Amino acid sequence: MRIYIASKYQKHIIINREITDVLTKNGFEVFLQESINNNGISIEQMKKVELIYYKEIEKSDVLLVVSPYKRSVSAEIGYAIRKKLFEKQIKIILFRIQDDESEIEDSEAMIVPFLDYFIDDYINGDKTVAYKKLLDYLFRLNNSKS
Repeated sequence: MRIYIASKYQKHIIINREITDVLTKNGFEVFLQESINNNGISIEQMKKVELIYYKEIEKSDVLLVVSPYKRSVSAEIGYAIRKKLFEKQIKIILFRIQDDESEIEDSEAMIVPFLDYFIDDYINGDKTVAYKKLLDYLFRLNNSKS
């Protein structure tokens, strides 16, 4: 099973690596944005990077959204929702790592109806429970595909 981590590239770099480590140690294939040089400065460079991201979402079974997030991640979510609507081949998981009302959050009416799973134990300080829930859900998904 292939998982695309949609997250703030710089601000969540440590948690992104932590999540990637947990997933890969449990046998999941993971795409993390930092795995490519995504420091596009010109419009053309930015477009090239985003096209790579969209291709990676196409190849993925799960979009794991690390929240809070902002506009770029919203674009990735929108792309995954389009895939879900027309191909029914992707699950979207919201993984909340902190509560921040000033950011785009899980109350978005255009996003919430398309979430397949929601994990917020991490913000309550319980990483172990958050990762257990995430892995249990992914293993169930993986088994249902077999």
